[in-house]
Amino acid sequence: MVRQIADVLIICALKDEFNQLLDVSEGLISDGWAKSRTTGGRTIAQAVFEGATGAQVSVMATWLSYMGREQTQAVLTEIVLSHNIRCLAMTGICAGRRGSVELGDVIFADRLYSYDSGKSVVTEGIRTFKADPIQYRPPLPWVQCMQEVSFTQDEDWLEGRPALSLEYQENWVLSRLLEGTTPHHHIDFTEECPNWPDVVQRLWKRGWVTEQMVLREEGRAHIERLMTVYPSGLPRDNEFSIHIAPMATGASVVEDEDIFDFLSYSNRKVLGLDMEASGLAASSEVLRLPFVVAKGVSDFADTHKDDRYRLFAARASAEAAIQLLRKADHLLSKQEHRAGKEQHPQSSFPAAVSPSVTDRELLEVLADLYPDVGEIRSVWELAGGKRHEVENTSNPRNIWQSLLRRSCLGGSVNLSKLVEVVLADYPNNEFLLGRLKELRESQE
Repeated sequence: MVRQIADVLIICALKDEFNQLLDVSEGLISDGWAKSRTTGGRTIAQAVFEGATGAQVSVMATWLSYMGREQTQAVLTEIVLSHNIRCLAMTGICAGRRGSVELGDVIFADRLYSYDSGKSVVTEGIRTFKADPIQYRPPLPWVQCMQEVSFTQDEDWLEGRPALSLEYQENWVLSRLLEGTTPHHHIDFTEECPNWPDVVQRLWKRGWVTEQMVLREEGRAHIERLMTVYPSGLPRDNEFSIHIAPMATGASVVEDEDIFDFLSYSNRKVLGLDMEASGLAASSEVLRLPFVVAKGVSDFADTHKDDRYRLFAARASAEAAIQLLRKADHLLSKQEHRAGKEQHPQSSFPAAVSPSVTDRELLEVLADLYPDVGEIRSVWELAGGKRHEVENTSNPRNIWQSLLRRSCLGGSVNLSKLVEVVLADYPNNEFLLGRLKELRESQE
């Protein structure tokens, strides 16, 4: 069987996210998106875009039957086994961190992890959770390309973003009530509160007004606080923005206004939360393929959702991802197709630090030679690393996996130097001697 080729496989969690992806046409040089089915019966769509260097970028896309990390990895595996793929990607929606992002903004993940990975402990009837997440990162050249993605405010698809969030409209109504004005009699009512029925329902749900639209104490305290901070008038919603930041993945849908405070304990810069992305990132590491995750913010993971942003957020993430892939066509051209070959694809890393098959063997050797975290920390520091970079966990393989990833991403420890330090302890180890020779030759 001839294996089909695609530069990029994009996985969407839901059908409506997939539909928004298929509306992206900027740079499209094929006759639209062509739909077909895999040998397993799964619907896929394929299109070709023009890259920044003039090269063609072929894209294949599908969506999951159910949400979640496991489904992501299952579908991805099915397609990768029967197609030659150079890059894995994901678009769709996520929850965002209130105050740091706006509804509709796009987050490119520069780090991904499963925040619910760890150990649950019950001590004297009190349950506590000890997180132990593994972080996944896209290659650094891809992060640099993320930083180059931008849009002007006159893009046609940006017209799909709601003009005013329901939260802004709520505050406008409260400010009118505070000054003793009936909101729907105000001269600016139509312009400032176009979604009056939804706004009233939300204010009742929050307990900020009575059914007769009289301010309660909680509502009064909220709007007075805002008016103190913004005495010249309430700030309108910010314009559409793109953020590059960590994203967390969990197994369940979250409605918890404190969730990002919790997530900040393990990563203070986290801005996004979803249910699938870390699964794609973990698979990309095993397959040695670069990955791209672009998610649009559709809510703030609380009970006060504004569903009007859902489709726009999905479309914005798709537009951002496609622009990135077009800008990164030079990176895709360096990534060999798997094409049924026995060797693994090359990454966009320099040969001297490429996370190759041999480095996988190095991981197992190091985990066997240094099973104690104290020994690992000592070796890492002798090689030039920092003490805090060594995770305090009992699994030596996980520790070495994290440290080798740091080396491959251009961290504080050069891989050749690390092998030299280990050889000082094991000077007759043939594997290490051979690996050091390979590293030195690749640097010449």
